[in-house]
Amino acid sequence: TGAEVIQTSDGYLVAATTGSYGLESGQIMLLKADEEGYEQWRRFYGNQYADQAESMVESADANLLIAGTSEVEGNSYEFYAIKLTTEGDTLWTRTYGGTEWDFCKQAIALDDGGFALFGQSYNTGNGDYHLVRIDGNGDTLWTRSYGGSGLETGKSIAEAFDGGFYLAGSTESYGAGASDMYVVRTDEFGDTLWTKTFGGPLDDYCHAIA
Repeated sequence: TGAEVIQTSDGYLVAATTGSYGLESGQIMLLKADEEGYEQWRRFYGNQYADQAESMVESADANLLIAGTSEVEGNSYEFYAIKLTTEGDTLWTRTYGGTEWDFCKQAIALDDGGFALFGQSYNTGNGDYHLVRIDGNGDTLWTRSYGGSGLETGKSIAEAFDGGFYLAGSTESYGAGASDMYVVRTDEFGDTLWTKTFGGPLDDYCHAIA
């Protein structure tokens, strides 16, 4: 399953998830293709259980970050991030989360060399938006969660002009009923500036924000 494509000066880098090639469980795959799409090499990354790639970005220092979700012992899931060179060599790997389920859906690279990882966590309630801010070494600077008593499903993040963030997905805690599109606007420290819902009495879902 493909997750993201980045065009390079001499071809393409593709981040994906695969259970092929003799792997015993799903792992993250980075594939390099030339300008005509012919494969040049592939590399695999992951832990003992299933790993899922969701997002890939170029970092401020001209490396890569692949973000997604890793299954850990006890049928639990955590945010998973791998920083790589453009040749696929691992610089570091990190997981972020608690004892309950955490699913990372998108990462963005920031000008200071760090990253923001966004998705969903069940550690703070019945499924909430979850934002993790890390530095260029993968160390956690802060984490924030957003939502009410119902289910929030975080899907997409965009950086605001002032260094804050727009977070998007869906909520069953607020709005006009059922599931509504849900946007949270934060400052650069993840503190909420405002929230808005969009939708009617039936299900409405948001999958991306820019």
